[in-house]
Amino acid sequence: MSDSLSDRLLSAADDLDGTPKPMLQILLRMAAQKLTERAEQIERLVALVEKNDAGATGG
Repeated sequence: MSDSLSDRLLSAADDLDGTPKPMLQILLRMAAQKLTERAEQIERLVALVEKNDAGATGG
């Protein structure tokens, strides 16, 4: 996904550079980080389930 939600959040935070909205920038960056972490967790869980399914079916 080239235009993921976390990428868009980071882009929005970058667009605020030089504006008097540092807290909003921080919140956008934190949200992007959390989304990235969750996506990585989901990818690991999917890989684990696929591995377990392959083992259960003998493949």
